[in-house]
Amino acid sequence: MWNRTKLDQWCDSALEAGWLAALVVAPLFFNVFSSRVFEPDKISLVRSIALAMLAVWVIKAANGGYAWLPAANTPPEAHPHGGSWRGFVKNPFIWAVVLVIIAFVLATVFSVAVFVSWFGSYQRLQGTYSFLAYITIAGLAAATLRHPEQLRRFQHTVIITSLAISIYGVIQHYNLDPLPWGGDVTTRVAANAGNAIFLSAYLIMAFFLTLERVFMSFVRLMGIGQPANAEPQDWQSSLAGGAYLFVLLVQAIAIVWTQSRGPWLGWVPSLFLFALLTVSAVRPRYFRTLLSTAIGGVLVIVFVMLAANFIPAFRFVQQVPYVGPFCRCLQRRRRHRQGASIDLGRRRGDAASARAAGFP
Repeated sequence: MWNRTKLDQWCDSALEAGWLAALVVAPLFFNVFSSRVFEPDKISLVRSIALAMLAVWVIKAANGGYAWLPAANTPPEAHPHGGSWRGFVKNPFIWAVVLVIIAFVLATVFSVAVFVSWFGSYQRLQGTYSFLAYITIAGLAAATLRHPEQLRRFQHTVIITSLAISIYGVIQHYNLDPLPWGGDVTTRVAANAGNAIFLSAYLIMAFFLTLERVFMSFVRLMGIGQPANAEPQDWQSSLAGGAYLFVLLVQAIAIVWTQSRGPWLGWVPSLFLFALLTVSAVRPRYFRTLLSTAIGGVLVIVFVMLAANFIPAFRFVQQVPYVGPFCRCLQRRRRHRQGASIDLGRRRGDAASARAAGFP
C-alpha cells in the first residue's frame, strides 16, 4: 500500500462520497414543485456534485497527492509519491474520451446557438456543460476506485436505488400514484425518470449488477469454489440471495411495464450473453446441450420476428402484448421508406410541374 497523508485520505473519501451521491441523486430525484420536474433539477444537482468533486481533486493534487491512484496491491516503490499523472497518460480509454471532449467543444464554439449548446435547452439542460460534468464524475471515480469494498459500495448503491425506483413504477402501474401526471403512466410506467424509455434504460443497467449478486450468492450457497475448510454460510447466503432475487424480480417487472422497445432490444440480448458467458465459465455437465439449446432458442426468436413481417400466417404475433412492438420494427421501417419514396416522388413531380409552367 502506498503512503498517503491524512488530507489525501480525506479527499479520496470525499470523492467517493461524490460519485456515490451522483448514483443516488441522478436516477432518484425529481421535484414536483418545479416547472420542469425532472431533467433540469437532476442535472443541476449533478453539476453541483461534479464541481464539488473537481474542487476536492484539485486540493488533493495541489497537496501532492495522487491524481490517479495506482493499483491497490502496487508497492510504494513502484509508484513514487508525486508521479501519479501516469495513470491518465497510459490509459488508452482516456485519449478516446479526450477526442470526444474536443468534438463537443468544437461543436459548441461553432454552433449557431453557443449559449444553448453550452448550457443545454430549457427542457433538458443536456449541453456541453452537462456532458463535462458527467465526464468529471466518471473520470474521478475511475481515478479513485481501487478496492473491492469500493466496488461493492458502488454496486449496492445502484441496486438499492433501483429498488426504490422499480417499486414506484409498480405503484404507477396499479394506478396508486398520488402525484398528478399529465400523461398515462399506468400502461407505460415512468417512475422517477419521467420517461418510460429513460427509466428502462437505467433499470437494464442496474438489472445486471443485481443479477451478478444473485448468481454469486447462490454460488456461495452451493459451496462452489469454496475451500474445504471454509466455514458454512448457509443462512447468510440464503438471506442475501433471497433479497437480491426480490430486487431482480421487481426490476424485471418494472422494465417489462415500461414497454420500451429500444431498452428491451438491449436487455434481452444481454440476458442471453450473460447466460452464455456464465455457462461457458462454469462448464456444467451438460454444457454442449445447454449451449445448443440457447443458440437454438435465439434462432427461433429471430425467425418468428422475421416471419411476423413477411409471412401472413405469423401476422397474429404482431398483436401479442409486449411482443408485438418487436415484430413491427421492420414493418415500420418499410413504411418509413415507402413514405420517403412517395414524398420524394411528389417533390420531383412538383418541380417538373413548376418548370413546365415557366417557373425557374
